[in-house]
Amino acid sequence: MSVKVTESVVAYDNWECGNHYQLDCKVVFETVVGQSYSVQRIRYGKDFMAIKVTQTGVSGWIYAGK
Repeated sequence: MSVKVTESVVAYDNWECGNHYQLDCKVVFETVVGQSYSVQRIRYGKDFMAIKVTQTGVSGWIYAGK
């Protein structure tokens, strides 16, 4: 499974960072527009979908939608 990024987004160190109330989140990398990323894991919640991807050996969580 893979996900294609259509706009630049940041990838966080923790899937819970999609929650605006989560503190101490670290950005691990920024995605490249038009790049496809291999999906490592997906976490679903009531209002979100977090997708774990890897870029140059570093894993991070991105979020579906804006």
